[in-house]
Amino acid sequence: MSIFFRFLHILILPVVLLGQPSDPAAAESSVGEPLPFLNADFFADSLSDAYTVEEEDPMGSQRLLQVRNSTLTPSVQLSSNLAHNSNHMGSSKSQLDKNKKDGTITDALSFNLSLIFSLGLGEYGLGDDVILTPNLSFSRSRSFVDPFLHYGDKYAKDSQMNSDSLGLNFSAPFILPNDFRLVFAHSYNSVHTYRGISEQVMYLNTPTVNFIKDFKLDNGDTISFTTGVSYTLSKSPSDEDILSSGDLGISPEFLKQMFLASSPGKSLSELQYTNNSDNLNHKIHLSYSKKIRENMIISPSISYDRPNFTGGKYKARSAKTFTYDLSFSFLPFEWLSISTSTAFTKQKTFGTDSDEEFSFENFSNIIGLTINHSF
Repeated sequence: MSIFFRFLHILILPVVLLGQPSDPAAAESSVGEPLPFLNADFFADSLSDAYTVEEEDPMGSQRLLQVRNSTLTPSVQLSSNLAHNSNHMGSSKSQLDKNKKDGTITDALSFNLSLIFSLGLGEYGLGDDVILTPNLSFSRSRSFVDPFLHYGDKYAKDSQMNSDSLGLNFSAPFILPNDFRLVFAHSYNSVHTYRGISEQVMYLNTPTVNFIKDFKLDNGDTISFTTGVSYTLSKSPSDEDILSSGDLGISPEFLKQMFLASSPGKSLSELQYTNNSDNLNHKIHLSYSKKIRENMIISPSISYDRPNFTGGKYKARSAKTFTYDLSFSFLPFEWLSISTSTAFTKQKTFGTDSDEEFSFENFSNIIGLTINHSF
């Protein structure tokens, strides 16, 4: 029972601190990954205020009747969640079996905090039927693995298991007739460790183009279809940097020679890759949102991602990733959202001699709180 009360204390603390906004704004449900990197349609729900609905309009439900003045609209969002992942490190099936035999931990509970500041840059009518609503946002997230020390000090003392991330995102959504949206975006994300000496793990630059179509059903439900393409440019410590750090307590030169001995035909230049996550990704996402009550929404969804890696030691590798998700959101107040989700992710890789090493399956369960406030 003590763990349960500690969980409630950590999860509800943000509500106590920020639960009295002077000017409440419409809340939006938020169920995401432990580290919420912003994507192109992150603020898509907030665009609904940019138009009014007019039934039987040949231009669809998004026909422009009146465009607001192009004023700045700042807002802030604070969220916290507990997430459990059955395969925390994304290990392959053979590696999981080996870890279980060795007694190595494969699952993990994490507590995640996120603060997002968003600045709407106005609404601009382009002709009679198109609205441009650009957004600029800043996010800061922190992840604590095994917050209740269920596994003792194993994760608590391992700085590599906890992370701090910074995100910057600019999006330019075009609201089109007949419930279509075209979203151009660019995001920058930087991930660091934060226990002991802060060290950058990697950074990512990702331009994205998404095309979205919403289908409004007569019963008030919504089906949303998204397809898009993105290209990720990355930088992370090279294998040579890791070997030269001396953190393993072994001579860096000895480790390099071990690499050469275990990898015939390869050279030390292959240790210098820093863009192992560069990839061109195609995405398809389909979701169904059903209102159980005015303030309750249940939403099943399915996503398909096809990244093709273009740099580093993983060049020429590709993957297929399927994610099946079921989420539930409850909005007891306009400024507060409580959400839960369960998801299954399966990834299969192709194009390398060690495809099985990068293929994995993972179940995740998340419960969280989100507070929204507009100024």
